[in-house]
Amino acid sequence: MKRLLLGPCSAILNQLESGLWRTAIAPISLLTILGLASSVWLGQAAIAPQAVQAYTSRVSLFLTRQLGESYETLIRRAEITARAGAQRSFDADLLVTEVILTVVGENQGISVPILTLQVPREQWRNRPEPQYWSTYYPDARALLGVLTPPPEPSTPQPPAQVAPNL
Repeated sequence: MKRLLLGPCSAILNQLESGLWRTAIAPISLLTILGLASSVWLGQAAIAPQAVQAYTSRVSLFLTRQLGESYETLIRRAEITARAGAQRSFDADLLVTEVILTVVGENQGISVPILTLQVPREQWRNRPEPQYWSTYYPDARALLGVLTPPPEPSTPQPPAQVAPNL
């Protein structure tokens, strides 16, 4: 039941119907598809590279209150620690666009957040001051049990000696 086709493509079509080219066409078409797909992928990558995934770094740092340390000194240590932590976070990873750093104070087994520093990279580069970017928690002093130290009693001065008038 073979059909005889007339025209310029009749020989090719007759051979296709007989199955002679079937084994030769399959590998060629697979290579063609893979070649086209990879060239399209390379073209897209060259024209529009993939977007960089930026993210926020979240860090918690813990400070233990030293014996007899005032709350103001603890705050200063927290600010110094926050500054170093923020700078370290930005330096460690170029994809970090924002740092949220919480400094937690510890006193006699109680842990309370003292301050939270939240700053984008660009703004930190322009103004690397933790006091400017920090949110302070005023109730932390009471929660940590750090009371203001009582004023030291003044030592009584001995009465001034008056020279006798002669």
